[in-house]
This record gives sequence, structure tokens and C-alpha cells, in this order.
Amino acid sequence: MRKLCLALSLAAAAGLALAGCAKAPEVATLGGKGGGAAGPMSAEEEQAAGAKELAKCLETAGIPVYQYDQEDGQIYVGIETSQAYAMSWGNEWGSTWFPGDSNDDAAIATALAALAPLVETYDKDAANSLKNYDNEIMAAVSSGPVDTPPYLIIGQEDLTEPFAKCLTESGYTEPVWKTDPAEELKSKQNIARATSEWAKCARENGFPEIKDPEPPVADDYMTQPTAVLPADITEDQLRALLAACPNFDPEKWEAYEKAMEDLGAFASEQDWERVNEEFDVTEPAIGFDIPGWDGRGSEQAEETDQATMERVGRLSELLYEAQNQYWEQRETATEAPAAAGG
Repeated sequence: MRKLCLALSLAAAAGLALAGCAKAPEVATLGGKGGGAAGPMSAEEEQAAGAKELAKCLETAGIPVYQYDQEDGQIYVGIETSQAYAMSWGNEWGSTWFPGDSNDDAAIATALAALAPLVETYDKDAANSLKNYDNEIMAAVSSGPVDTPPYLIIGQEDLTEPFAKCLTESGYTEPVWKTDPAEELKSKQNIARATSEWAKCARENGFPEIKDPEPPVADDYMTQPTAVLPADITEDQLRALLAACPNFDPEKWEAYEKAMEDLGAFASEQDWERVNEEFDVTEPAIGFDIPGWDGRGSEQAEETDQATMERVGRLSELLYEAQNQYWEQRETATEAPAAAGG
């Protein structure tokens, strides 16, 4: 599933949580059972207790789950299945869906479209998005209404009743996503530098209106420093601009990956940081100055019509064409020896 929000993969690797990709919601309080002879539990312990209760309840109900232990002790509970599924935890983040274990775009679109009628009962916006699935995005979050009710559909089986019951009885809340302002600012400063270099090249190659990104701020990853392309840019113009000012360097990435592999799994954090600084594969953040797609934050500026969405979709494919080709080639090269050995 290399295409999973691949257009945003590098920004995500830098620690950014961007629109279109799900991040763990932030909550003011955590659920679970508190107190006890040893004294009150910490917020992290309460969250972990609720997570364990939820996992146990779901497993008893025959719902496949996995648990991910975070470094701070919190536990994320997820659905573990190769089938297409759609779900909502019942919060303001709307609905999330997964297309199943397939690399066939047509099969994925068919599987997600089949979910739509069942999802419509709980989240009409999500159902509409499933019907109009973009095959370049392997997982998505709907712009669903606030307080979307909890539901779970795996394949064609509606498991909402046991899922919602387990959520209520366990008191589960998703882990609190914690931000280190200093690390966030450092990440954004690296992106701002790469973006400013790219913007300078763009100005020298026919686009004098492209400005350097705004200075980065620590704001819980709600914005990122971005170079914004003009609203009337054409696909041919974008191709020519990227030929003159590439936003991806496959040779640098290949050298970086090789250096990371050479470090091994038990390298120190200092070694990882050293390789990151030495090879510096930070890529520029590029957006479009189009209504609803201003590129400067994670929210749409205004309602976007279908024709504009389709146009921006095509431009975005061009913008990340080199990255996608590189990762697809890497995946093919990795799978070939395994297939030969099998």
C-alpha cells in the first residue's frame, strides 16, 4: 500500500499531520477506570486501561483488532482486516475508511463504492466521498459532520451495534496526540528552507509571482510553510516548471535509504539524526492558489466546485509524479526477489 497518502508522505515523515491523512484526535480528558489502592492513575494509564478493555470486548464480539503501544504508555486500538472497511469513533473527526489489501485501483474503487450505501446511514458526506473515490489516495478522512456517530462496517457486514457497545462500556478514548513545539518548529524550518529554495528557482523560471513561504510557527501542525502556485497554471506549465525546478531527487533518496539500511535496526538516535542531517531529503511544500486549495493550512478556504477539484487533482498528480514513480519502482524491486524465492 505504498500509495497511502503518498503525495504527503515526506511531510508526514517530518512529523506533519496534513489534510487528507488521519491523525490521532486530541482530547481534553481520557477515559478508563481511575483510582485504586496504589493511588489515582495518570491520564496515560487511564487511556491504556480503556484501550485494553475495548480490545478485549471487540475480540469477544469477533471483531479483529490490533493494539499499538505508544512510548508514553498510551495504546491505540485499530481494526485489523484485509477487507475494505469504514468506521467512525464517534467524534468530530468524521469517518475513516480503508480500501482493503489490494493494489488494483479498479478493485479498490469497487470495494469502497460497495461500502457507500451502508455508510450513508451514519455519514452521508463520507458515503458521497466513497462513491467519488480518488484512486491516488488509498485512505481518507471524510469532511463529515461534527459528532459523527460511532459505526463499523467490514466488507458488507455492519458491526456497529457491538462496536458502539464496546466503545461505551470500555470508556475508550483515542491517545492524546502530543506535540513538542521545539521539534515541530525545527521540522517546519527545514521545510521552509527547502521550499524557499524551490520558490527562488520557480521565480527564475517564469513564475516571478511565487513568494517564499510565510515564517513557520508552532501551531500543532495546523499549517506548514508553503510555496503557492498561481491559480491559472496549466498542466503543461507545471511539467515545464518541475523539469527546471524538481521537487524530488530520487538519487538523494536512494543514497539516504542506503545509509539508513547500513545503520541497522539498533542504531542510536544520534546516528539517525546524523544521517538525516547529512542527506537531507526534506522536500518543498507546494500548494495552489485556487479557492478551497490555498495551500497554506489544513482547511479549505471555501466550498470547491467539482471541476476545480478535478483540475487540482490532476495538477497534484503531476506535482507528485516523480515521488510516486520512485516508490512504485522501489516496491517492485523489493517484491521481485520475494516472488522469485517463493
